[in-house]
Amino acid sequence: MQKAKRFSIILILGILVAILVPSWSQSAEHPWLMFGQNPQHTGQSPYLGPQTLQSKWSSPIHGLTEGSPAIAGDGTIYAGSHDFHLYAFRPDGTIKWTFPTLDFIRGTPAIAPDGTIYTGSADGCLYAIDPSGGLKWCYPTGGMVHSSPSIGLDGTVFVANKNGNIFAINPNGTLRWKYIAEGPITIASPAIGTDGTIYIGTYAGIFYALNPDGTLKWKFIASGGIRTTVAISSDGAIYFGDRMGILYALNPDGSVRWTLSAKDDIRSSPVIAQDGTIYVGSWDHNLYAINPNGTIKWRFMTDGPIEASPAIGSDGTIYVVPTGGPYYAINSSGVLKSVLHGGVYHGSIAIGSDNTIYAYEDFSIRAIGPQGPPLPPDDPQKPEIEVFTNQDSYTTGDTLRMTVQVKNATSKNWKVELKAWVRLPDGKELPAKQESSVTLSPGMNIIQEVYSYTFNASELQGAYMVSGRILKPASSGYIDQSFKTVIFTP
Repeated sequence: MQKAKRFSIILILGILVAILVPSWSQSAEHPWLMFGQNPQHTGQSPYLGPQTLQSKWSSPIHGLTEGSPAIAGDGTIYAGSHDFHLYAFRPDGTIKWTFPTLDFIRGTPAIAPDGTIYTGSADGCLYAIDPSGGLKWCYPTGGMVHSSPSIGLDGTVFVANKNGNIFAINPNGTLRWKYIAEGPITIASPAIGTDGTIYIGTYAGIFYALNPDGTLKWKFIASGGIRTTVAISSDGAIYFGDRMGILYALNPDGSVRWTLSAKDDIRSSPVIAQDGTIYVGSWDHNLYAINPNGTIKWRFMTDGPIEASPAIGSDGTIYVVPTGGPYYAINSSGVLKSVLHGGVYHGSIAIGSDNTIYAYEDFSIRAIGPQGPPLPPDDPQKPEIEVFTNQDSYTTGDTLRMTVQVKNATSKNWKVELKAWVRLPDGKELPAKQESSVTLSPGMNIIQEVYSYTFNASELQGAYMVSGRILKPASSGYIDQSFKTVIFTP
């Protein structure tokens, strides 16, 4: 009787904890949530990863890529590019949609439990995008955002801009707090400890620990500039590297646990295995495996400098690729399991739920894993759109007039819809005009004005993005899009 009563109490408490306490066990719903997979950026995946490296597909991206992809629960792969776009790829490598920003995207997107995708851009905005590719909001940070966003347990989004400002943004796009650090923040992503502490380093070599309310907890001075993202172990140890080739292990109070020197710059962010082993790459071509006490377990020499962060499969396999390749799968003892030629620019690896790894190559994204059917060929026979404006810069009282040109250079009829809109500097959109369906006969071109707007003195000063799309009728998908930027100065 006593045992049954005790079991009932434990069961009730367990249910209450599951309901009341937010948990990133939801991460199983989104296989690769953000840079480093989770808010502690350990690089650990709950999925196996491929045992033999073989190319599954490669899909083009029209710009250089950095960071790593993020992977949603439905298999959608999100990738940012220097061509000013966030891409959403289906699991077979075909494009689901693209979202245009006003400048290049350097970091890794982050996915919230509700499916919202967050990405920063060099245009200074943190964008919140819904899973269908529509804009929810944009928060202007006032400086280029190269940093990858991180998401806390309560949905707060943490991101930094190049000016050294660290932001906590509420899920509705309002500012919770802002902290001004010393020195620029390049591609480092904020890491979030299990107690809510936020950690990030600057290129000036200053490492910060901030309380959940945005006040300074402590700071640490490193020997060189910090551009890596921190990884946090289950016991609270904090790991990051600097440009002098030093890997730091700090205690939660900011004291030094140990340091280790590589033979060259550490630009690769460390990851942490379930047994506590730390893996980090160096510009000296080595992947280091380091025991939790700071001693070297083993080194694995690759064919090039390692800038990308490794990823760890559920069986302990480490996946890493030096700049230019090849891809390596290495077991936890430091023995090579598989190798595949190809490589990346500066991108890191992400692991999907179908035992596939994803990484960037120059102007493409590549899936490596169990062989799938080949990608359907990209049909170049489709209408094209181009947008024009009557001016490139405007002041109070000027009227923006947008014209679209649609060309059907194909040999078949197309039924399409046109959508035109203008996005303000803060990310909000002016009302869009949706055109009715148009049938384009072979070789037919259409030129028409589709949008006009008169600027007034209350408008936000800055860059406005003028966009047009050719839509598939009765579908959320689209065939092609075009955009240009205009400047408003009151």
